[in-house]
Amino acid sequence: MVALHRPAETIEHAAELVRVSENKKSSNYWPMRVANARIEWAMALVDVGAEDEAAAQARAALDPEWFWPDTEKRMRRLLAQMRDPVLAAELTALLGDRLRQSIQAP
Repeated sequence: MVALHRPAETIEHAAELVRVSENKKSSNYWPMRVANARIEWAMALVDVGAEDEAAAQARAALDPEWFWPDTEKRMRRLLAQMRDPVLAAELTALLGDRLRQSIQAP
C-alpha cells in the first residue's frame, strides 16, 4: 500500500490488520503480519511528516514479541525514508539488537 503513495489509506488498512491480527486468542493471530503492518503504517506516517508517530509504530514492530527477521527489509526501507537522524539512529540500533537476538535464539 505504501508504494501506491496513498498514506491515509495505508494507515487505515495497516491499523485494521494490526487490530485483527494481534490478539493471541484469535484464529487470525499472525505476528509477522502485525510487525509488517506496523512498519507499513510507519512508512505512511513518514510520508505525512509524522516521524515521531512513525518511530512509535516501528518500535512496536521491533518488540521481541512481534519481531521476525523477515521484517528487516521493510524496516530498512523505513529507515531510508526517515529524515530525523536521531530517530533513525535509535531505530537502527534497535533493529541491530533484534537481529542479534534472533540469531542467538535457540
